[in-house]
Amino acid sequence: MGTWVYDLLFCSGLVLLALACFQSERNWVRRTGLWLIFASIGMGVWFLTHSIALMLGAVAAWFIVPVGQAMYFSRKLRFSRQRQLNPGRLDPVEFEDLGSLTTDLRNVDFVMDADYRLEPSPIEQGFRLFRHRSELLYAAIAIVHQGPMSLYYAMILTPGAEGAIWMTWDYPLAYGLKMPPHFKIYRCLDARSAEELLAQHREFLKINEVVPSPDAPVQEAGHFFDDLFKATIQHNLNIGLLQQFKNSEDEVAYSWRGTFFISWQVLVELIRG
Repeated sequence: MGTWVYDLLFCSGLVLLALACFQSERNWVRRTGLWLIFASIGMGVWFLTHSIALMLGAVAAWFIVPVGQAMYFSRKLRFSRQRQLNPGRLDPVEFEDLGSLTTDLRNVDFVMDADYRLEPSPIEQGFRLFRHRSELLYAAIAIVHQGPMSLYYAMILTPGAEGAIWMTWDYPLAYGLKMPPHFKIYRCLDARSAEELLAQHREFLKINEVVPSPDAPVQEAGHFFDDLFKATIQHNLNIGLLQQFKNSEDEVAYSWRGTFFISWQVLVELIRG
């Protein structure tokens, strides 16, 4: 039996082990699976070419290509300073888990406000917003479309003292904007249900000894989230990640500093898996 057979079996074993890791509920195990994929690519190129340079180049391409795409996309992207949440129904056909996630939130005493679209926006973004029946808690189920690609995430928020917003979410990718300093964020990728995400949020508040602000006004969910989106855009303008688009008073775009920021975020996300 030729050595190429053993090489093929070795690489195949790494891929199968990686696929098994991807099935785990533990985030660190899934990250291990990603690195096993990188290892299988590197070893496959090494077995074929016996070139360290080509092996390293093949692995590096998995990082360089997404970072390059992020840089290109950020230079083309435009935001409207007037974007806001407008009523707009979310279609369960485009988001098959919408119904089950809505039921999960209702089961932990959240009341649905309405469906909204963030408009105008170069990326299609929809939100189903909720407010808790008895506690000062807000929640959202979000779906984002960009061409053929889509992702969804959920977030739970509590207004705290001195204007702080405590947020727990499961956003799966590197976020393209920097959050304002009064946003205190816990990214929880291991929650498998709205109930688990809420439990993690309450633990987040407990660890930080956060008591919901008694002075925080009880707002409609739409107004609450609208303020968050506007604050995020304004903060990124203030720190220079966004800048006024030269041909429009209404539009803003990534500055070069913002382009390097989002590219770095993508690279870090790829390394972390």
